[in-house]
Amino acid sequence: MVFQDFALHPHMGVADNIGFGLRPEARHGRGGGPGRAGIARRVDDACARLGLTALRHRRPAQLSGGER
Repeated sequence: MVFQDFALHPHMGVADNIGFGLRPEARHGRGGGPGRAGIARRVDDACARLGLTALRHRRPAQLSGGER
């Protein structure tokens, strides 16, 4: 399934958007989420699998529609 409207945070880069759901703050203070090193490892793995390693520091406005 592909969404027509992307739910990306325009002020955050690709890597930050990928890791957003893993951050403890995003879990409304429930805790139990992975630490910073764990989040970085998971984001690196996701970027590598999706071919986004070179784009990880770009913001959504700097990406083409297919890259988003």
